[in-house]
Amino acid sequence: MIKPDYLVRLVFSVFALLVCGSSCLTYGAAPTVQATPSLLMAGDGRASLWLSLPTKLTQVPGKTGFILLQHPVNQQGKSSTAWRNITPQPLYGSPVALAAIAGHDNRDHEASTIYAFFSTGQVWAYNADQQKFMPDLPNHLAPAAVAGSQNGIFALTVQPSLPVEGAPKHMQAATGSAEVWRFDGVQWQPLASMPPALANAMAQGTSPSLVYAAGRLWAIWISSSPSTSASPLITSVSVASIAASTNTASWQSSEPLHIKGPVAKLCAVQVEGRLMILWVAPHSSREVTIVGGPLPNSRGDSLKTTFTPIALGPKSIGINVQSSLAIAPDGNAIGLAFSTTDGKLFELAFDRHGRVLSNLKQITAAPASPSDSTTFEHFFIIILALLLALSLWHRNQPGNRSWLVGGLVPAPLTARMLGAMIDVSIPLIAVGLATDMVHADAWQQLGHQATQALVSPELLLHDYRLLWMLAAYLGYLTVTEWLFARSIGKLLLGMKVVDLDGKPPGFLAVFIRNLVRVPELLAPALLLFVILSVDRRRLGDVLAGTVVVGVQGRTMQDTAPHE
Repeated sequence: MIKPDYLVRLVFSVFALLVCGSSCLTYGAAPTVQATPSLLMAGDGRASLWLSLPTKLTQVPGKTGFILLQHPVNQQGKSSTAWRNITPQPLYGSPVALAAIAGHDNRDHEASTIYAFFSTGQVWAYNADQQKFMPDLPNHLAPAAVAGSQNGIFALTVQPSLPVEGAPKHMQAATGSAEVWRFDGVQWQPLASMPPALANAMAQGTSPSLVYAAGRLWAIWISSSPSTSASPLITSVSVASIAASTNTASWQSSEPLHIKGPVAKLCAVQVEGRLMILWVAPHSSREVTIVGGPLPNSRGDSLKTTFTPIALGPKSIGINVQSSLAIAPDGNAIGLAFSTTDGKLFELAFDRHGRVLSNLKQITAAPASPSDSTTFEHFFIIILALLLALSLWHRNQPGNRSWLVGGLVPAPLTARMLGAMIDVSIPLIAVGLATDMVHADAWQQLGHQATQALVSPELLLHDYRLLWMLAAYLGYLTVTEWLFARSIGKLLLGMKVVDLDGKPPGFLAVFIRNLVRVPELLAPALLLFVILSVDRRRLGDVLAGTVVVGVQGRTMQDTAPHE
């Protein structure tokens, strides 16, 4: 017959697992990264259009956050409430870029995943009401441009070199570097290296944009080199591309395109199978006008277009087009959003010829579903509190005092904690030294990866050092407890592992009790089981039939035979 205390602990462990799983959905999980807040938009061209709105965090004065809005493609003209607010509470931080990719959910319905990039290289993803961290960009660099496609997520990182102070003038020409990375759902991998001249030109340019079209990844940016045209009112736009489906491809660049007049913001999108270049002229005292055209197949001296310029109207006067205007592909159309100087948000949709498909209107987002994760978490927190109170009450009832044969007593929690710290540090340091982790920044980066793995356990597969440390930790404890019934930490603190008869445990019991450490590391709330357990037993001890006891200070009380 199952005893009430075992039933309580079993139910508690189940609820703890559910709460730890739901904690991955907690709003506010995005990194506290501060950057210049900007209006960002991304579309996968098929399933969803996403909009990131900067906002002030009332609970953290002086800090900024963001809210994500989403709506199905080509729905702007049907309803002003087509947008869905998926974050009823602002997320911490300020993303510097967004990328979206279409996919399918568990019911084989078309779904979209949004990736938010931060200035420290952190990447956060949202899909199907779930959010989690993804692997950081290499070198923790902020992306200058990103693009989503069925072939992966692409990110451009640049490192412009600064002139050396005091060097001769002819040696002060800056030489920058640029690299494009592809995320395949597991890890970031570099595309083919750029020629130094192309990497330097891309690093020194401005307003870069990435777009995936016809199996190729295109990089388009405003060139920093002087125009070859005699007219000073000409902007040079550079274009480079690479076949993204093969690792043997090389970068190809064409002659610069020439656009009449200055350009404040440049954007490249694919719509109806055509690669489009859109740009905005810097007119702070007049309404913003969108100009564009298709990328020419042949090398031409200037960009000729039949695109009808789109004026955004008086509401756009005075806005900062760099931070208050966003453009993204919206199915077979192009979506545009901008925030006015008084904080209002407007949207517009047009086709590749510049024909307006829906009139300019204000965005009003529908509230998020009431059955969100916050309600889920509050419910289980209440259940856990009730289970904790019930377990403590049951533990103090007559007849439920802890006992062990031979006068052994359970090891105190303080000794268990100190011993665990010693046992964790031994394999950690050993693997760190074996993998040449001699610098503090390497340990800091590893700690960051381990913290991310608590939110997204699959990230353990992205860092071989974490896997080696976990394997060394489990192997070290299993071998020492099987051969000596104690690890080094337990030896120093006067503890050992025994079975319920007071005998050294067998290999199977030791293997089981240490294997359960994996879910305990990924869901630390399971360690609360030690507090609720009558004999200070972990969940692994309960499953293996073992207990950690003190080998000093034995008492002869509570030596009744085992029931």
